[in-house]
Amino acid sequence: MKNTIVAFILAVCIVGSAIFLMEKALTPRNLAAADPRKDFEEFVCTPVPKGVSDFHSSGVVAFAGGDVRIDFRFEAESVDRILEHGGFRPYKSGDPGWISDFEPPAFSGSLLRYVRADPGTSHEALFLSVDTGRAWYREMQF
Repeated sequence: MKNTIVAFILAVCIVGSAIFLMEKALTPRNLAAADPRKDFEEFVCTPVPKGVSDFHSSGVVAFAGGDVRIDFRFEAESVDRILEHGGFRPYKSGDPGWISDFEPPAFSGSLLRYVRADPGTSHEALFLSVDTGRAWYREMQF
């Protein structure tokens, strides 16, 4: 009888944990409610280079896809560290078309366009305006 009760409690714990983990995995994560600096570290690069500030994140990350948007300011000396630690390379013609078409809101000027060298199942791009010190990171998950 004692073994049956222990087995039952163990089974309930396993099933309860599985349900909890499935719910967490399937519930979309709203980045607007998150810490934008931590989002920068998770999606763009770790550690945050000196001279990077004024983080804003939005979008949703979900099991079946997502759309991540992180905007920030940077100083010119931090660009190399962002690119190196983030694993970005310059945009080239064979990369996804939306990257070449991207225009930041309320912005005019020239942009440097970069893509993550090993993006996996998503398209990740970084757009830098060296003239204004503004940057936009976008990730489209498919």
